Amino acid sequence: MAGTNKLTRHALLFTVGGVLTKLILFIFVPLFTYYLTLEQTGTIDLLVNASDLLMIFLSLGITEAVFRMSMEKASNKKAVYSIGLIITTVGHLIFLCFAPLINQISQIQGFGYLLVAMSFMAQFTDISRTFTRSLEKVGSHVIGDIIYALTFSLVSILFIMVFHMGVTGYLLAFIIGHIAESTYLFLGCHLYQYLTFHFEKKGLLKKMLRYSLPMIIPATSWWIINMSNKVIIQTDPTLEMGFYSFATKVPIYLAAVYSFFAMSWSITSIGDYEDHGFDDRYTKVYQFINIVFLVLTSLVIT
Repeated sequence: MAGTNKLTRHALLFTVGGVLTKLILFIFVPLFTYYLTLEQTGTIDLLVNASDLLMIFLSLGITEAVFRMSMEKASNKKAVYSIGLIITTVGHLIFLCFAPLINQISQIQGFGYLLVAMSFMAQFTDISRTFTRSLEKVGSHVIGDIIYALTFSLVSILFIMVFHMGVTGYLLAFIIGHIAESTYLFLGCHLYQYLTFHFEKKGLLKKMLRYSLPMIIPATSWWIINMSNKVIIQTDPTLEMGFYSFATKVPIYLAAVYSFFAMSWSITSIGDYEDHGFDDRYTKVYQFINIVFLVLTSLVIT
């Protein structure tokens, strides 16, 4: 019963936070995107998607391993969090050496260094947010997301609408938004207390990499699927991006709703894995959520 109550409480918190975050972006984003040209919007879309891909490879997919290992009751949380940050930092420092070459790509238009900064700050935030969730500080996780949305939106309005900085303004707002969220999580949740360079278990790094490296393939596959749809539509004059955007809205909304449950369920399922009666509770919850989304998708189809 306690596990179910915790699951419900966390799901509600993630739902409220997700709705507020998306509402903030829904209100503010159209304000500053109005001041961007189609070419600038295309460049931003390219850089944001490139940043998402860099996050996968430069961090070796370590975020999932940070969450999974830190949720284990006997885990060394300090070592897990620190290893995640070290791998991310080293990967981005190595790639930073290639930034001058990236700048030579015509589509990048000299934004190579900002691209690396975007990827690093987004990944740093992702690890800190995920680790905060593993500590079951769900309220802080939600507040962090809201801080990002507000900071990103307000700074974007300042840089794009007031200072007319275009693509650079958007990218800087993206980076500053993640800095604001990371600072809140790092200081507000005292994550600095989990930094260490002393690792008692030598095999922890290998264990985390064995878990994270296979995650690169599905993450990259999803990235390719999302990008290929846009590329095909943009290159085929018989297809309309507007219809595609409209058609994908409902699946995106359903996926967002499921993600609220999945984040809370991951905390409960991993944390209570060894508890008595876990198997029965897991089965019931899994069956319930499958029935709910089967009904929802059926309603959409009909």
